[in-house]
Amino acid sequence: MNLIERLKNQEKMNETQQSISQYILQHSEEIPQMSARTLAKKTYTNASTIIRFIKKLGYENYNDFKVHLVRDLKDAQLEDVKIREKEMSISIIDKISELEKNVIEKTKNQLSVQQLERVAQHFQKITYIDFISNDANTCLGDYGCHLFFLAQKIATNYTATNLQLYLTMTPLKDHAIVLISRMGEDKRVVKVAREFRKKGVYTIAITGRVESTLAKCCDEMIPAIHIDSFADFRDMIFQISTQYIFNCLFSLMLSDNYRSIIEFNEAYGEVYIK
Repeated sequence: MNLIERLKNQEKMNETQQSISQYILQHSEEIPQMSARTLAKKTYTNASTIIRFIKKLGYENYNDFKVHLVRDLKDAQLEDVKIREKEMSISIIDKISELEKNVIEKTKNQLSVQQLERVAQHFQKITYIDFISNDANTCLGDYGCHLFFLAQKIATNYTATNLQLYLTMTPLKDHAIVLISRMGEDKRVVKVAREFRKKGVYTIAITGRVESTLAKCCDEMIPAIHIDSFADFRDMIFQISTQYIFNCLFSLMLSDNYRSIIEFNEAYGEVYIK
């Protein structure tokens, strides 16, 4: 039984412990940033009560508890969402809504805030963001191009193998490269990533496999959600997850350069309307 399951299993807990457990479950993403004293204040208890509760759960100290909580949140599985033959329309609509929420929540839980900030800050310093994508992922590259254009970047999605390779042969002093691959084993994308690495070009892999070949070839690897089964919405899940990552990066850039980006898009709107 993992930590999340133990927190939910409150049969042998007293009223105070049940209250603490419920608070942790409802604010699980916030707990890793809280001290035992802060958690005590939030649950109207004291630090000693929190420590006793943590030890009851089987952990030596509060930091050990937080490490396991973060791990279990990252390992949490998506709810089983399958479409049955001849299923009712309203049921399908509800399932897809729940799926999107679950994918975004799981993606958020496995992201590093520090890494996203680092990538966004790097994007702010450069002029060009180039996307490398193939097949079903080309729509994600197109979405990324549109989004980062709004952040005043010249963004291009390279989908043809010859253009991707030609790009690696071009001097790129003011570029960042985003390579998208669900499995991280696309031979064409990996080959391009290796060529960029030789040239010292800053590369970011968006992939569902942390230990993939592509991940090891890039300066940064931002993990998206990946599953193998088509019946479990394999492609849809990766798309939702990747778009959420792009949305987070764009929003960080917007926050840091708010007035300039707003004025840029207002000016663009006036030109477009005319």
